[in-house]
Amino acid sequence: RGITLRLAEVVRSAAFENAIDLALIANGGVLLMEQWDLLSGSEHAPAAEIFSGRIDSWWNVAEVFFTSLFVAEMCLKLLVLGFYEYVRSLKNCLDAFVSLTAVVVTALVYLPNSFSDSRYIRYVLALRLVRLLRLLGAVPQVRA
Repeated sequence: RGITLRLAEVVRSAAFENAIDLALIANGGVLLMEQWDLLSGSEHAPAAEIFSGRIDSWWNVAEVFFTSLFVAEMCLKLLVLGFYEYVRSLKNCLDAFVSLTAVVVTALVYLPNSFSDSRYIRYVLALRLVRLLRLLGAVPQVRA
C-alpha cells in the first residue's frame, strides 16, 4: 500500500510534470536535429537507413524510446488518476491520442509488412510538438 501511495504522490507532483516537459523538449530537440538538413535547406538527402523501417539508427532508437516514455506516462496517470479523472483533462486526452497514434504507427512500420517507411512515424511524432506549444503558454514572456 505504501508503494501505491508513493507512486500516486510522484505522478501527481510538479516534479513529474517537469520531467515530462523536459522529455518533450528533448524529443523536440532530437526531431529538430534529425530534420536539420531539410529545415536548413541543405541539399543532403537523409540517410536511407533512417527510413528503412528497421530500428537500426540512432534516430529510430530515440523515437522508440520517447514513444515508450510517453506511453509509460499515460499508463501511470491512468493508474493513479483513474480513467474518468484522466479523460476530464483535454491535455491528457491530447497526450493519449498522440501516444496511442505513435504506438500504432510505430508497430505498423517496424513489424514486417509492406508499410515500412519510418517517415510516417516522424509525421505522427511532429504532433508531439503541439504538446510543446502548451509549454510556451506557461511562460509569462510568451503570453504577454
